[in-house]
Amino acid sequence: MPLEVPSAAEAAAYHRLEWLDYSMIGAYLVATVWMALIFSRRQHSAEEYFLGGRRMPWFAVGLSLMATLTSTVSYLATPGEVIKYGVMGAMGGLVFYPLIYLVIAYGLVPVFLRLRVTSIYEYLEQRFDVGTRMFASAIFLVVRLNWMGLVLFSSTLALAQITQLDRLLILAGIGVIAVVYTTLGGMRAVIWTDVAQFFILFGGALFTVAYVVAETGTGPVAWWQAIDAADRPVQPIFSFDPYERVTLVGMGLLGFFWYVCTYAGDQVAVQRLMSTASARAARWSSACDLISGLLVTLALVAVGIALYTYYQGQPPADADQTFPYFIRSQLPRGLAGLVVAALFSAAMSSLDSGMNSVATVISVDYVERWRATPLAPAAQLLLARGLTVAVGLLSILMCLALFLIPEHIRGNLLELAQRVSSFPVGGLGGLFLAAIWVRRCTGPIAVQATCAGMLFGLVVGWGHTFGVFPEDRPLSFMWIIPSSCLVTLLYAQLVSAVRPRGDR
Repeated sequence: MPLEVPSAAEAAAYHRLEWLDYSMIGAYLVATVWMALIFSRRQHSAEEYFLGGRRMPWFAVGLSLMATLTSTVSYLATPGEVIKYGVMGAMGGLVFYPLIYLVIAYGLVPVFLRLRVTSIYEYLEQRFDVGTRMFASAIFLVVRLNWMGLVLFSSTLALAQITQLDRLLILAGIGVIAVVYTTLGGMRAVIWTDVAQFFILFGGALFTVAYVVAETGTGPVAWWQAIDAADRPVQPIFSFDPYERVTLVGMGLLGFFWYVCTYAGDQVAVQRLMSTASARAARWSSACDLISGLLVTLALVAVGIALYTYYQGQPPADADQTFPYFIRSQLPRGLAGLVVAALFSAAMSSLDSGMNSVATVISVDYVERWRATPLAPAAQLLLARGLTVAVGLLSILMCLALFLIPEHIRGNLLELAQRVSSFPVGGLGGLFLAAIWVRRCTGPIAVQATCAGMLFGLVVGWGHTFGVFPEDRPLSFMWIIPSSCLVTLLYAQLVSAVRPRGDR
């Protein structure tokens, strides 16, 4: 018997979050701030604030990495991608996980863990010169601020639909709470709240799947058959056509280059690895990140196919907003509050990590690097907290800027995330890979290579808006990070190979 789905007007009329839902959300937020207050008592130095004393447990670091790198964008975009296009785009990134682990654990971890640094961009000054260090850290700041703005953007859209509150009020609420507990607790608070947030966001997805099973009497096999039989464009396993939106191999390559570039050049990821006690613990942390990421991805894919079946292939909202709509209109009171808390946790886990890492880079690479005399420990800690507040406010401004981009240009959340923040990720990752693997590379060559790679990625991602490619058929977002990384590496390798050997 077909499931009768209420119209949007009917659902809005008799389903709103109630006191039990808001109580659960409030309890989550209060617990988060309470944890930060506890950890704030242990903050006595900048190293403790930024790296947790380099004694954080590997499993906590691994789950923190996973929660950090799975933001509200992923939490909403994965089910939305499955509903609108199918499972290929959501699951293709899992193809190269074993190879990703080998490159991270044995190609990158040994390099960074033998350096007793706070900012990974200090390595570039040791390897090249101070100019290269400043260049790379500036790119990171732009990338991470863009990303935090995107996280706030997606969170605000989803929570506004669920709660029916004003978007600016929600934006201010998320931003202020994230700033408060990150500023108070430092890296320890960030990691341990991320651990709690991992279980909340994973549990929210599982509870949604369980509810659809109970309501419909169907399961994953029937859902898979329904979505597989849908009349939609075919998503091939592989294609030589660069305009093909998604292929299994293409998404696998995107996942591989994204992970490698993130672990190579992103302070957010590497800072967590450096908070562990040894290279062995860092390897375990990266393995924990990948395994927990696999579980969450599968859970979110299950949410997507469950909702596709629940609405009989005709969701009553835009694909990216189907999950939030379902939370508000169908989940029972209390359970809706839990899943909303999961959306909050997905946002917070990315914001807190971004704020802490951006504050680290500004403090170490710009303030302390250029001071004639070092700051006292108390002054360093005060500076770190002040910078964290400033970074949080900047991320709110970035979110407001994203609201100005017309919807027809933004595309769906998955595409928007890739086109807004991917080309610098590939270039910055390629810069670090060149520093590690291209022995004859110099600072000026590395900077030139990174600029070339980012420019190439920018054209791939946004060329259709500038008339380089047909506006109605842009190059696939899958190739932004791989192309920008490879162009950076190739430029560095070729120019380094032909330069005179005496040129240092």
